[in-house]
Amino acid sequence: MLLARLLIAGLTTLLFYLLITFVSDIKANVQEPIYLLILVFIVAFAIATVFFVIFSLSMETLLACFIAD
Repeated sequence: MLLARLLIAGLTTLLFYLLITFVSDIKANVQEPIYLLILVFIVAFAIATVFFVIFSLSMETLLACFIAD
């Protein structure tokens, strides 16, 4: 689960980096991209954590239902 959260956050940060690097309108307005990239990584990691907590809970519920059945 940790690897999946890191992968999601890393890919989101990579896509954001590509966006602010290759789109000229955005590139002209961004002075220091490292702070934005750190912020995007933290937010993406937090959202992935919330998603995987719900996903983990549903997996445990399905397993409990399977064992009870």
